[in-house]
Amino acid sequence: MSFSGVSNIKIEPVNVTWEIEQQDCVQTIADVAGNLDAAHFLLGDLFYVWLDTGSSVDPAVAGRTGITVVITANDSAVTIAGLIQAAVDLNANFSAIVSSNVVTFTAVTTDDVSGAIDVDSGFAFQETQEGGSLDLGLLQGNVDTTFEEQILDITSHQNGSTIISAVRQGVSSEVTLTMQEAISAKLKEIYSSTGGGALIPSGGTEVYGWGTSRQGENVIPQSRRLNLHPVNAGADLSGDLTFWKAYPLPNSLTFSGEEAKVLEVNWRLFLDESKKAEVSFFMFGDYTQDLLA
Repeated sequence: MSFSGVSNIKIEPVNVTWEIEQQDCVQTIADVAGNLDAAHFLLGDLFYVWLDTGSSVDPAVAGRTGITVVITANDSAVTIAGLIQAAVDLNANFSAIVSSNVVTFTAVTTDDVSGAIDVDSGFAFQETQEGGSLDLGLLQGNVDTTFEEQILDITSHQNGSTIISAVRQGVSSEVTLTMQEAISAKLKEIYSSTGGGALIPSGGTEVYGWGTSRQGENVIPQSRRLNLHPVNAGADLSGDLTFWKAYPLPNSLTFSGEEAKVLEVNWRLFLDESKKAEVSFFMFGDYTQDLLA
Protein backbone atom coordinates (compact mmCIF):
# COMPACT_ATOMS: atom_id res chain seq x y z
CA MET A 1 0.00 0.00 0.00
CA SER A 2 1.36 3.40 -0.93
CA PHE A 3 1.07 6.50 1.28
CA SER A 4 2.82 8.77 -1.21
CA GLY A 5 -0.29 10.88 -1.81
CA VAL A 6 -1.20 11.52 1.83
CA SER A 7 0.55 14.90 1.85
CA ASN A 8 -1.67 16.05 -1.02
CA ILE A 9 -4.83 15.80 1.08
CA LYS A 10 -5.81 19.25 2.32
CA ILE A 11 -8.30 21.02 4.49
CA GLU A 12 -8.39 24.38 2.74
CA PRO A 13 -10.58 27.20 4.09
CA VAL A 14 -10.73 30.35 1.97
CA ASN A 15 -11.23 34.06 2.41
CA VAL A 16 -13.75 35.45 -0.07
CA THR A 17 -13.83 38.96 -1.50
CA TRP A 18 -16.27 40.51 -3.96
CA GLU A 19 -14.66 43.47 -5.66
CA ILE A 20 -14.14 45.30 -8.93
CA GLU A 21 -12.61 48.51 -10.19
CA GLN A 22 -14.89 51.34 -11.35
CA GLN A 23 -15.00 51.42 -15.16
CA ASP A 24 -16.61 53.95 -17.49
CA CYS A 25 -16.70 54.52 -21.25
CA VAL A 26 -16.89 57.86 -23.06
CA GLN A 27 -17.74 58.32 -26.72
CA THR A 28 -16.24 61.55 -28.01
CA ILE A 29 -17.43 63.95 -30.71
CA ALA A 30 -15.42 66.09 -33.09
CA ASP A 31 -14.47 69.68 -32.39
CA VAL A 32 -16.09 72.22 -34.70
CA ALA A 33 -14.20 75.51 -34.93
CA GLY A 34 -13.09 75.30 -31.29
CA ASN A 35 -16.52 74.57 -29.80
CA LEU A 36 -14.96 72.13 -27.31
CA ASP A 37 -12.79 74.92 -25.88
CA ALA A 38 -12.50 74.27 -22.09
CA ALA A 39 -15.18 71.53 -22.26
CA HIS A 40 -14.83 69.15 -19.34
CA PHE A 41 -16.21 66.12 -17.50
CA LEU A 42 -15.77 64.65 -14.02
CA LEU A 43 -13.77 61.47 -13.45
CA GLY A 44 -13.91 59.58 -10.17
CA ASP A 45 -14.24 61.56 -6.94
CA LEU A 46 -11.16 63.75 -7.25
CA PHE A 47 -10.47 64.57 -10.90
CA TYR A 48 -11.86 66.33 -13.95
CA VAL A 49 -10.75 66.10 -17.57
CA TRP A 50 -10.73 69.29 -19.63
CA LEU A 51 -9.88 70.14 -23.25
CA ASP A 52 -7.40 72.91 -23.97
CA THR A 53 -7.18 74.38 -27.47
CA GLY A 54 -4.22 76.52 -26.44
CA SER A 55 -6.12 79.59 -25.29
CA SER A 56 -8.65 77.89 -23.03
CA VAL A 57 -9.32 78.86 -19.44
CA ASP A 58 -9.06 76.00 -16.97
CA PRO A 59 -12.54 75.44 -15.47
CA ALA A 60 -10.83 74.78 -12.13
CA VAL A 61 -13.49 72.55 -10.60
CA ALA A 62 -13.47 73.02 -6.83
CA GLY A 63 -12.09 70.11 -4.83
CA ARG A 64 -10.77 68.29 -7.90
CA THR A 65 -7.50 68.04 -9.81
CA GLY A 66 -7.54 68.76 -13.52
CA ILE A 67 -6.26 66.41 -16.23
CA THR A 68 -5.44 68.59 -19.21
CA VAL A 69 -5.97 67.33 -22.77
CA VAL A 70 -4.42 69.55 -25.43
CA ILE A 71 -6.42 69.47 -28.65
CA THR A 72 -6.53 71.48 -31.87
CA ALA A 73 -9.60 73.11 -33.33
CA ASN A 74 -11.46 70.79 -35.73
CA ASP A 75 -9.80 67.65 -34.38
CA SER A 76 -11.84 64.54 -35.24
CA ALA A 77 -13.66 62.47 -32.61
CA VAL A 78 -11.08 59.69 -33.04
CA THR A 79 -8.17 62.09 -32.55
CA ILE A 80 -9.74 63.61 -29.44
CA ALA A 81 -10.39 60.15 -27.99
CA GLY A 82 -6.75 59.21 -28.48
CA LEU A 83 -5.57 62.41 -26.80
CA ILE A 84 -7.89 61.85 -23.83
CA GLN A 85 -6.70 58.27 -23.47
CA ALA A 86 -3.04 59.31 -23.46
CA ALA A 87 -3.59 62.05 -20.87
CA VAL A 88 -5.69 59.96 -18.47
CA ASP A 89 -3.40 56.95 -18.78
CA LEU A 90 -0.57 59.07 -17.36
CA ASN A 91 -2.57 59.56 -14.16
CA ALA A 92 -1.59 56.92 -11.58
CA ASN A 93 -5.19 56.52 -10.44
CA PHE A 94 -6.53 55.24 -13.77
CA SER A 95 -5.71 53.16 -16.79
CA ALA A 96 -7.28 54.01 -20.14
CA ILE A 97 -7.66 52.26 -23.48
CA VAL A 98 -9.12 53.58 -26.72
CA SER A 99 -10.94 52.05 -29.67
CA SER A 100 -11.92 54.46 -32.43
CA ASN A 101 -13.70 57.32 -30.61
CA VAL A 102 -14.50 55.35 -27.44
CA VAL A 103 -12.26 55.63 -24.37
CA THR A 104 -12.56 53.21 -21.46
CA PHE A 105 -11.35 54.39 -18.04
CA THR A 106 -10.62 51.88 -15.28
CA ALA A 107 -9.80 52.93 -11.73
CA VAL A 108 -6.66 51.34 -10.32
CA THR A 109 -8.21 50.55 -6.92
CA THR A 110 -11.46 48.82 -6.00
CA ASP A 111 -12.73 51.76 -3.96
CA ASP A 112 -16.36 52.82 -4.38
CA VAL A 113 -15.80 55.93 -6.53
CA SER A 114 -18.12 58.00 -8.66
CA GLY A 115 -18.48 57.24 -12.35
CA ALA A 116 -17.55 59.64 -15.14
CA ILE A 117 -20.09 62.47 -15.42
CA ASP A 118 -20.38 65.01 -18.21
CA VAL A 119 -20.44 68.73 -17.47
CA ASP A 120 -20.43 70.47 -20.85
CA SER A 121 -18.52 68.32 -23.35
CA GLY A 122 -21.50 66.75 -25.13
CA PHE A 123 -19.74 63.37 -25.01
CA ALA A 124 -21.78 60.21 -24.32
CA PHE A 125 -21.00 58.29 -21.12
CA GLN A 126 -21.77 54.77 -19.90
CA GLU A 127 -20.84 52.99 -16.69
CA THR A 128 -19.64 49.47 -17.55
CA GLN A 129 -18.53 48.42 -14.05
CA GLU A 130 -19.83 49.75 -10.75
CA GLY A 131 -16.75 49.76 -8.52
CA GLY A 132 -16.72 48.50 -4.97
CA SER A 133 -15.07 46.12 -2.54
CA LEU A 134 -16.54 43.78 0.06
CA ASP A 135 -14.66 41.29 2.22
CA LEU A 136 -17.35 38.72 3.00
CA GLY A 137 -15.75 38.12 6.38
CA LEU A 138 -16.32 35.05 8.52
CA LEU A 139 -18.31 32.34 6.77
CA GLN A 140 -20.45 29.53 8.13
CA GLY A 141 -19.88 26.04 6.81
CA ASN A 142 -18.47 25.27 3.38
CA VAL A 143 -18.03 27.44 0.31
CA ASP A 144 -19.59 25.20 -2.32
CA THR A 145 -18.64 25.55 -5.97
CA THR A 146 -20.19 23.51 -8.76
CA PHE A 147 -18.96 23.26 -12.35
CA GLU A 148 -20.72 21.99 -15.45
CA GLU A 149 -19.82 21.72 -19.12
CA GLN A 150 -22.82 21.46 -21.43
CA ILE A 151 -22.26 18.91 -24.20
CA LEU A 152 -24.62 18.13 -27.07
CA ASP A 153 -24.61 14.45 -27.98
CA ILE A 154 -24.44 13.75 -31.72
CA THR A 155 -26.33 10.83 -33.22
CA SER A 156 -27.12 9.92 -36.80
CA HIS A 157 -29.86 8.20 -38.74
CA GLN A 158 -27.42 5.49 -39.79
CA ASN A 159 -26.32 4.73 -36.23
CA GLY A 160 -29.67 4.96 -34.50
CA SER A 161 -29.43 6.09 -30.87
CA THR A 162 -25.70 5.39 -30.65
CA ILE A 163 -23.78 8.52 -29.67
CA ILE A 164 -21.07 9.01 -32.27
CA SER A 165 -19.65 12.30 -31.03
CA ALA A 166 -20.40 15.34 -28.87
CA VAL A 167 -20.09 19.09 -29.26
CA ARG A 168 -19.26 21.50 -26.47
CA GLN A 169 -22.02 24.08 -26.02
CA GLY A 170 -20.92 26.06 -23.00
CA VAL A 171 -19.87 26.08 -19.36
CA SER A 172 -21.61 27.11 -16.16
CA SER A 173 -20.77 27.30 -12.50
CA GLU A 174 -22.31 28.33 -9.21
CA VAL A 175 -20.98 29.37 -5.82
CA THR A 176 -23.03 29.09 -2.62
CA LEU A 177 -21.91 30.36 0.76
CA THR A 178 -23.28 31.64 4.04
CA MET A 179 -22.07 34.94 5.47
CA GLN A 180 -21.82 34.83 9.26
CA GLU A 181 -21.03 38.54 9.63
CA ALA A 182 -24.50 39.66 8.56
CA ILE A 183 -23.93 43.19 9.85
CA SER A 184 -25.63 46.25 8.40
CA ALA A 185 -22.63 47.44 6.34
CA LYS A 186 -22.25 44.09 4.58
CA LEU A 187 -25.99 43.66 4.05
CA LYS A 188 -26.16 47.14 2.53
CA GLU A 189 -23.34 46.32 0.09
CA ILE A 190 -25.06 43.11 -1.05
CA TYR A 191 -28.62 44.43 -1.32
CA SER A 192 -28.11 48.01 -2.49
CA SER A 193 -25.43 47.08 -5.04
CA THR A 194 -27.73 44.63 -6.78
CA GLY A 195 -31.52 44.72 -7.08
CA GLY A 196 -32.10 47.76 -4.93
CA GLY A 197 -30.33 50.82 -3.63
CA ALA A 198 -29.82 53.21 -0.75
CA LEU A 199 -31.38 56.60 -0.09
CA ILE A 200 -31.68 59.28 2.56
CA PRO A 201 -35.26 60.50 2.98
CA SER A 202 -35.78 64.22 3.47
CA GLY A 203 -34.79 65.02 7.03
CA GLY A 204 -34.21 61.35 7.78
CA THR A 205 -31.46 58.74 7.96
CA GLU A 206 -30.13 56.37 5.32
CA VAL A 207 -32.13 53.28 4.41
CA TYR A 208 -31.40 50.51 1.90
CA GLY A 209 -33.23 47.59 0.36
CA TRP A 210 -34.74 46.18 -2.81
CA GLY A 211 -37.22 47.87 -5.09
CA THR A 212 -37.90 48.60 -8.74
CA SER A 213 -35.29 51.33 -9.32
CA ARG A 214 -33.14 49.01 -11.44
CA GLN A 215 -35.82 46.86 -12.96
CA GLY A 216 -35.11 46.09 -16.62
CA GLU A 217 -31.38 46.90 -16.32
CA ASN A 218 -28.53 44.59 -17.28
CA VAL A 219 -26.88 43.06 -14.19
CA ILE A 220 -23.36 42.99 -15.64
CA PRO A 221 -22.38 46.51 -14.44
CA GLN A 222 -23.17 45.41 -10.87
CA SER A 223 -21.29 42.11 -11.22
CA ARG A 224 -17.87 41.95 -9.60
CA ARG A 225 -14.87 39.68 -9.33
CA LEU A 226 -15.42 36.92 -6.74
CA ASN A 227 -12.09 35.70 -5.39
CA LEU A 228 -11.51 32.64 -3.20
CA HIS A 229 -8.07 32.89 -1.58
CA PRO A 230 -6.73 30.05 0.62
CA VAL A 231 -6.37 31.28 4.21
CA ASN A 232 -2.84 29.94 4.69
CA ALA A 233 -1.47 31.09 1.33
CA GLY A 234 -0.37 34.55 2.43
CA ALA A 235 0.60 36.64 -0.60
CA ASP A 236 0.80 33.55 -2.85
CA LEU A 237 -2.09 33.77 -5.33
CA SER A 238 -1.28 30.59 -7.25
CA GLY A 239 -4.04 28.65 -5.48
CA ASP A 240 -6.75 31.30 -5.88
CA LEU A 241 -10.04 30.58 -7.64
CA THR A 242 -11.46 33.69 -9.32
CA PHE A 243 -14.77 34.24 -11.07
CA TRP A 244 -14.62 37.44 -13.16
CA LYS A 245 -18.29 38.40 -13.15
CA ALA A 246 -20.30 37.35 -10.10
CA TYR A 247 -23.73 38.67 -9.18
CA PRO A 248 -25.09 37.88 -5.70
CA LEU A 249 -28.60 36.50 -5.22
CA PRO A 250 -29.37 36.60 -1.48
CA ASN A 251 -31.25 33.41 -0.72
CA SER A 252 -32.18 33.69 2.95
CA LEU A 253 -31.51 35.97 5.92
CA THR A 254 -31.87 34.15 9.24
CA PHE A 255 -32.82 35.83 12.51
CA SER A 256 -32.63 33.68 15.63
CA GLY A 257 -32.41 33.90 19.38
CA GLU A 258 -30.34 30.73 19.46
CA GLU A 259 -28.08 30.83 16.40
CA ALA A 260 -25.92 33.37 14.59
CA LYS A 261 -27.65 35.78 12.22
CA VAL A 262 -26.56 34.65 8.75
CA LEU A 263 -27.10 35.53 5.10
CA GLU A 264 -27.03 32.72 2.55
CA VAL A 265 -26.01 33.87 -0.93
CA ASN A 266 -25.99 32.13 -4.30
CA TRP A 267 -23.72 33.72 -6.87
CA ARG A 268 -24.77 33.94 -10.52
CA LEU A 269 -21.64 33.79 -12.67
CA PHE A 270 -21.08 35.30 -16.11
CA LEU A 271 -18.51 35.34 -18.90
CA ASP A 272 -16.03 38.22 -19.10
CA GLU A 273 -15.32 38.76 -22.79
CA SER A 274 -12.48 41.18 -22.03
CA LYS A 275 -10.36 38.28 -20.72
CA LYS A 276 -8.43 35.68 -22.75
CA ALA A 277 -10.78 32.99 -24.02
CA GLU A 278 -9.03 30.18 -22.12
CA VAL A 279 -9.98 31.74 -18.75
CA SER A 280 -12.84 34.09 -19.60
CA PHE A 281 -15.31 32.41 -17.22
CA PHE A 282 -13.12 31.60 -14.21
CA MET A 283 -9.53 30.70 -13.47
CA PHE A 284 -7.19 29.13 -10.92
CA GLY A 285 -4.01 31.10 -10.23
CA ASP A 286 -2.81 34.68 -9.96
CA TYR A 287 -5.71 36.81 -11.25
CA THR A 288 -3.68 40.04 -11.05
CA GLN A 289 -1.69 39.20 -14.19
CA ASP A 290 -2.44 40.71 -17.58
CA LEU A 291 -5.18 38.45 -18.91
CA LEU A 292 -6.89 40.86 -21.30
CA ALA A 293 -7.88 39.45 -24.66
